[in-house]
Amino acid sequence: MEFARRTLEAFSIWLKKPAGLGGALLATLGNQLFIYLMIYLLLLGIDHHLSYWLVAGMYTLTYFVTLVPISINGLGVQELSMTFLLVQLGGLTSSESATIALLTRVLFVTASLPGAFFLPSILAAMNEKKT
Repeated sequence: MEFARRTLEAFSIWLKKPAGLGGALLATLGNQLFIYLMIYLLLLGIDHHLSYWLVAGMYTLTYFVTLVPISINGLGVQELSMTFLLVQLGGLTSSESATIALLTRVLFVTASLPGAFFLPSILAAMNEKKT
């Protein structure tokens, strides 16, 4: 019962500020479109011309499979499902598909690394505000 009450409270905050919710939705959609573009460009880089929307559909399915709590952050699950879908639906070889899947993971990790450098200073500033 406590969970349901807290969930309703969280929704009520968003309903009071629908512009914030809409902005978050637009940012999420933009992020997804750029992820699809990244994979599309990686595929063009190895001379495979797949439809942008096929890439979008395959990655969306990969993303939902990754959400199944099998591993930490979907490590391995994303790569395996992406490799499988690129072979089955995209017509790539196993090695090409695995390369695209691993490059995608490397790019995600690389994009996240700057946060690791700035996190200590951000946490220190937050601790100073509390005291």
